[in-house]
Amino acid sequence: MAVYAFDPERSLISVAWPTRSGYRCADVTPIAAHTPGTLMPLCATLTRLSQVMWDTYERPPAQAANDADRAWREREHADLASVLDRLTAPDRPDPESVLPGARLVLSAAAAAGRALHRIGDVDMAAAVILEVLAERDGVLSADRGELSGRAAQATALTRTTVSPVMLAAADELLRAEPAGVHLMSAAIEPASASAAAAHWLAAAAVVVAEVCGVEPDEAFALCGDPGSADVEVPSLVVSQVVGAGLAPPVVVSGMLKVAAAAARGIVYDLPGVIATARLGEQAIGRRPGGMVGLASGPVVLTGLDPRRAGPDLLERLLTGISMCQEAYFDAQPGTDGEFADLVRAEATRERQRIT
Repeated sequence: MAVYAFDPERSLISVAWPTRSGYRCADVTPIAAHTPGTLMPLCATLTRLSQVMWDTYERPPAQAANDADRAWREREHADLASVLDRLTAPDRPDPESVLPGARLVLSAAAAAGRALHRIGDVDMAAAVILEVLAERDGVLSADRGELSGRAAQATALTRTTVSPVMLAAADELLRAEPAGVHLMSAAIEPASASAAAAHWLAAAAVVVAEVCGVEPDEAFALCGDPGSADVEVPSLVVSQVVGAGLAPPVVVSGMLKVAAAAARGIVYDLPGVIATARLGEQAIGRRPGGMVGLASGPVVLTGLDPRRAGPDLLERLLTGISMCQEAYFDAQPGTDGEFADLVRAEATRERQRIT
């Protein structure tokens, strides 16, 4: 989401928004003789409005848990069309609806509109309205898969569904450069980029496994710290893709659903969490002095950062590919170009995973 701030040194309101490769910023409007007591609440309401608008992108109707949730999400997305009306007429009653639940987009737009009315600066209001519409249009562009301009914020967010079009684009980037350097800055949302990266990670792990005499999901421990997320996350992905035969989009979507739920204080898969905890208990119990019991320590819901699960997963998968490359070079010195060629051949052989 975009964050709005009052800059007293330059006497203006500015905005900054995230992309996968970093933040961008712009000036929104100069300010006249207004006090921070009126401008800072305006910035807070604009930030909140950006948050709820982008929430309609991160949580589209297709990801709804049930019919009622789907209907509510559809209504929230439809309310994006009424943002301008609510900014200019913030005290207008909400449209009648038979659906339960708050009108988050309309409420946030009304709060921003009331903050503008309290300031009473016509020129500032016009500039702020144009800014809000630019942010709203960025959300709509991202929904269409057009991730330029403001819509590039989608590359820093976590949507749990995979786009076949973006998956194919990410696959081509990895085919050209399996380490994924160009993928990190590409206008491809993280779930789709991660699905392609999971496919290429599996190929890299198979190549290392054949050379080093280990299982594919053990390749990362050859040059990483066992127990760290940089080892555990790619190991889990490879075990599911290579070992269990699951499609990379299915694996990635499942991991992101768990992390996105954790970010909202929800346990997405309680039986799975308990099973994982019991496996940990068994491992601890086999050690000298090991203690057994679910209450003996914290239970990790996800190996990803729930606040930025999509970008975090992509980074860890690409790190996993780099770790495979390092392990291969350690086992086969002086073979710089050979690793990439072998990974391409393996990824091509198993291409049905992502088609």
